[in-house]
Amino acid sequence: MIMKKILPLLFLLAFQAMPQIKPELILPVSHKDKIETVCFSPDGNYILTASWDNTAKLWDANTGILLRNITAHTKQVEDASFSPDGSMYLTRGWDHRVLVWETSTGRKLSEVSLGDMATTSSVWSPDCSRILIATMSGTAFVMDPLTGVFTDTLAGHSGTVERARYSPDGKYIITVGWDQTAGLWNTSDFRQFIRMQTGFNWAIDAGFSPDSKYFYTSGYSGTIQLWETSTTKMITSFMGNADDRNIAAFSPDSRLIATPTAGDSVVIRNTSTGTIEQILYLWREEPSRISNIIFTEDGSQVLVTFFQSAPVIYNVEAGDVQTIFVEPQSLVGAADISPDGSRLLFGDYNGKVIITDFSGGILMELKGKTAAITSVQFSPDGSNVAVMDEHLTAGVWDAVTGKSLARLTGPYLSYWFAAYHPAGNLIALPGYDDSGDYNTGIHLWNWEENRLERFIPTSSDMLFFASFSPDGKMIGLFGGDTTIAVYETGTGRLLKRIKPSTQDINVVRFSPDSKFLVSANRDSTASIYDLSTGKEIKKFFGHTSFVMDAAFSPDGKKLVTGSIDATVKLWDIASGKMTRDFYGGDRTFERVFFTPDGKQITAFNDEKQVFFWDAATGEPVNEMMLTNNGRDISFTRDMIVTEKNSVLSFYDINDRSLLISIVGIDSTDWCVIHPSGLFDATPGAMEKMYYIQGLDRIEFGQLKEKYWEPGLFEKVMNGEQLRSVSSIDKEMKLWPEVTDLTFRESYEKLTVSLKNQGGGIGKVQVFLNGKEMISDARGTTIKPDQGNGNFDINLKDHPWLVNGENRIVVVTWNGDGTLSSPGDEADFLYEKSVQTPSAYIVSIGVADYQGDKLDLKYAAKDATDFMKAVSLGAGHLFGKDRTEEYLITTDVSSKLKPTRDNILKTFSDIASKANAEDVLVVYLAGHGMNLGGEESDLYYLTQEAFSPNPEVYKDASVRNSTTISGNELVEVLKKIAALKQVLIIDACASGKLVDNLAEKRDISGSIIRSLERMKDRTGLHIITGSAADAVSYEASKYGQGLLTYSLLAGMRGLALKDNRSVDIVLLMQHAREMVPKLAEGIGGIQEPRIFSPKGSESFDIGVLDEKDKALIPLAQEKPVFINSVFLNADDLVDDLSLAEKIDDGLEALSVAGVNSKLIFWDVKSYPGALKLSGTYTVKGNKVELNWKIIRDKTTVKSFNRSGELTKLETLVTAVIEDVKGFVR
Repeated sequence: MIMKKILPLLFLLAFQAMPQIKPELILPVSHKDKIETVCFSPDGNYILTASWDNTAKLWDANTGILLRNITAHTKQVEDASFSPDGSMYLTRGWDHRVLVWETSTGRKLSEVSLGDMATTSSVWSPDCSRILIATMSGTAFVMDPLTGVFTDTLAGHSGTVERARYSPDGKYIITVGWDQTAGLWNTSDFRQFIRMQTGFNWAIDAGFSPDSKYFYTSGYSGTIQLWETSTTKMITSFMGNADDRNIAAFSPDSRLIATPTAGDSVVIRNTSTGTIEQILYLWREEPSRISNIIFTEDGSQVLVTFFQSAPVIYNVEAGDVQTIFVEPQSLVGAADISPDGSRLLFGDYNGKVIITDFSGGILMELKGKTAAITSVQFSPDGSNVAVMDEHLTAGVWDAVTGKSLARLTGPYLSYWFAAYHPAGNLIALPGYDDSGDYNTGIHLWNWEENRLERFIPTSSDMLFFASFSPDGKMIGLFGGDTTIAVYETGTGRLLKRIKPSTQDINVVRFSPDSKFLVSANRDSTASIYDLSTGKEIKKFFGHTSFVMDAAFSPDGKKLVTGSIDATVKLWDIASGKMTRDFYGGDRTFERVFFTPDGKQITAFNDEKQVFFWDAATGEPVNEMMLTNNGRDISFTRDMIVTEKNSVLSFYDINDRSLLISIVGIDSTDWCVIHPSGLFDATPGAMEKMYYIQGLDRIEFGQLKEKYWEPGLFEKVMNGEQLRSVSSIDKEMKLWPEVTDLTFRESYEKLTVSLKNQGGGIGKVQVFLNGKEMISDARGTTIKPDQGNGNFDINLKDHPWLVNGENRIVVVTWNGDGTLSSPGDEADFLYEKSVQTPSAYIVSIGVADYQGDKLDLKYAAKDATDFMKAVSLGAGHLFGKDRTEEYLITTDVSSKLKPTRDNILKTFSDIASKANAEDVLVVYLAGHGMNLGGEESDLYYLTQEAFSPNPEVYKDASVRNSTTISGNELVEVLKKIAALKQVLIIDACASGKLVDNLAEKRDISGSIIRSLERMKDRTGLHIITGSAADAVSYEASKYGQGLLTYSLLAGMRGLALKDNRSVDIVLLMQHAREMVPKLAEGIGGIQEPRIFSPKGSESFDIGVLDEKDKALIPLAQEKPVFINSVFLNADDLVDDLSLAEKIDDGLEALSVAGVNSKLIFWDVKSYPGALKLSGTYTVKGNKVELNWKIIRDKTTVKSFNRSGELTKLETLVTAVIEDVKGFVR
């Protein structure tokens, strides 16, 4: 029964099981703090971890995938454990709550909050029907896990009950308390039938043997007592370890008990007699502190973990060491062994979780793929946000486009904050200098130029907060030396050091006139300091707990403060009096703001709420609920940004809505998520981000057919109407499961068996070696609503088979065609005669259409130039006799014109002779179009096209005679057996009138989705230029389309593997990076997009020597400079690193965008490029420099310069000025 006196302290919530399983977005984030517990599920397929970062996590033990991120606790999670049948698990935290979850669905089944009563342990009954919870209030409670109701109370201890455990047979419960007693309880009536004296003022642990015949009790004094259950008599008492890990472990057969000693040895005793049978010991120089002792399943080995050294496995019988682990090295507080005895699980104090085998080899690390954000701030104009993450990476994101604008990573950064300068171009970052002494200070990062402008050293060993003065001339800091320091931004000079009246400060902020500072203090006050004297002139009393933030009003006459005491207060600065209290909930207020006009006050609390009050009347004006805690506000854009883990979310203040969220995964991958379920993501992010429904993982890549919206962030921020989709807030219909893949008849046939998972059986795609072999293999025998089905795939003599290893992938779809499986794979070996590979190059350029409304300048010429470059390389790699060229352009000299029939006939001709080992390179230049509608295909306009108006081509008869659709391309390319295929599309969208070249314009998202589908179905590597219109496409200073120009430049030397091989992935990545640099100021040209098949490998399409590179037709508008060569004339070594310094200067000139007079490429050779070359002599402090500008070994111009060794940068600047004069 439940004692009535504790009822007012209990807050019970029972949750009814809901039949619907909603998909849950999972952010793959690692633990950030001490791992308290780790455990395998009873079947070994899942892992639970509990951490002091306030989370518990459920992982797939076989793949390492994070399945659940449990964030329901508000304080450290101390325990997490599976029910004995694995169907449920519990979590217990320092917030005095125990929560029960259903393993298969992730649904919370029940929750109990014990009010002021702290808990010490929680365990399952052997039959899974009850949970036993021990508390610090002298009681233990028996709880029904399905309802959260306490069914019984075990009362009798007079102090903390440290442990309460069930016996394995379920008949008894042992409790051990700090009142020097232990109690044995009968579970039939939950009455205590014996009370034993332990003498422990500080009890540590208690537990039963597997056969329930024995139990032990232990205390902090080091004593361990062994008892017989049936008689409740003590068998023996002995010393273990005087520590809070004075624990014991029984062997699986209950014959032995293992206990620790103060000397880091493990003593093995006979359980029935207490006699010592073995001592396990490994000598170490320093004490190691045993943290866990675990027997293996057969009892032959013991795993011992330590806080101060690596884990060890001992052989019990022999007493010798079998394994000393390399990882983890130390601080292992949690460990477990898998039920099958094959794997070990460790969790350390740094949040690291690893799985190893018994030899110590690391099988897997359970970690996230994203970095948690530690700081976020809007730029002064709200156009950008600065973020700092736990991996010591600072970044700037465009808050309009969602694009990453700059990143800075280095060992000399810290992660406390990132603060904008009022001008918006500088960001203050805490960190260290690069002297090796790790002197603490502030880095001033010019993010627009991505360089560190200045390091300001400070006396503090740690910096917690920084802010710039409104005029930008000063920066105020607070750090570990408990002083407030004010530095001059321009020089780094210390202006004032203030000794505050309190040593604990949360923030410091300047007054609007930059003459005063306010500090929010942890002594429940706020202080104002006069910067002219450094003296405290006002102190504000009234809060009852930490003041978390403080801000001046725009006129400098008022002050607003927010506190842990759940209040916001308004103060009159002149009088020091509080003029108004503001209340909102009962949670800590972490940030406070005045609106720019001073009429309203805004505050964020730690319960994800935002409050707006009228500053004059105190009346509430607005209130918002966020999904995460607010971090900053932009009144310019009426927008709030929140962060949690690795997610930034943006909210509109006016309609109180979540606009969009963005996840920065690493330096290249990101994901944008809209509340409707629409998303945009890089290919890498699509593989790393996923939903979990039940225990099924749904990758973003599986959802892209319906929910992928390219350019989503910018569309939302610009208020564009988004296409309508069903929200991802209800159970998704799953794809059919592939239950079996069986090869028959010597791998000539494959039988596929399917099981309907409730979502129906939609189309079934079959891929062979990355290409879609069958678009729908169901045929007529499998119906969408049937339960199971199977079909055969005929592989005999298929042209896509290669000699050696081949791969079949089966992708199933649900009945609605909205969700696909991730794909089931089967590898097999196949023998066939090996063919010598050939290369087929198809280069198509349409510049002269019917009439003159569509005509372009460069498309035909670009196709010719591209053909020349690729054929040179392919001829060397494959041989000229095995390189077939198909140049199809509108140039007068072209033998084959780019009509629809000619293009399709060309692909048909190649299909008739190409083998699986061959390479196909297809280049398309001209107009591309989509005809409206979100699912519209991409159409390439052939020579017969005559109108820029998309409406004209909606007529099927016109469309079928003047265009080639993406689907048609898919089908013709699928018929070509070559498994290595590349498609390059340097095309522009049609039908748009352009007035302002610099105005940003994007290509249609539906075109991008079409290209993605092409890649998925054909195994193509695709790169496409992103020209939104013909004007942008033609706006080149090079006489070539920018994508083509970049590809040719790459083949000429900038993107060659080993300076000779044309690697297709390297080439595409180079073009993707180069085009935006060349297109600065042209709004309709965006970064090219690359579409590469998942898991595919790159390949070479050519080999080029220096002679061939020089023949590649590359237009040059600006002079190109490459790496300089400067040597000391005495020893022919550049001991002054002069070449590096000068190259840095050239690079700075090169990145000046449209105003640059030259191009600098960081390579050693490039045909036709300019190079600085010279020698210097050093005599005392004098440096004499003789140098030339040369092109292809020919001197263009000579120079002489003198300088001082102590002023080398002056000499470098003079050389750069000479170069600027040369190119002017």
